[in-house]
Amino acid sequence: MCKDEIILNKLEVSQGNIILDLQVPPTALLGSGGEQSAIEALKHIFFQFGKVSSIELLVEEEHKESLMGHIELERSMIRNEDRVH
Repeated sequence: MCKDEIILNKLEVSQGNIILDLQVPPTALLGSGGEQSAIEALKHIFFQFGKVSSIELLVEEEHKESLMGHIELERSMIRNEDRVH
């Protein structure tokens, strides 16, 4: 993420599944392009490791429709073998 205000509350790893719990205060909100880039960056970072099969993003311990209000979050982002190398 590119804002200093975003806080990682928790990172849980279990059997190839990663759960990230973030705190995103109003001062850290990005536009839709920034939000999409942040989500894609997280996918790229974690899916480069072969044992990671899914990523779940929580905001303050809850599943939200969106990280910052623009891009719909999948409940669980699943590795796409065609895109990951």
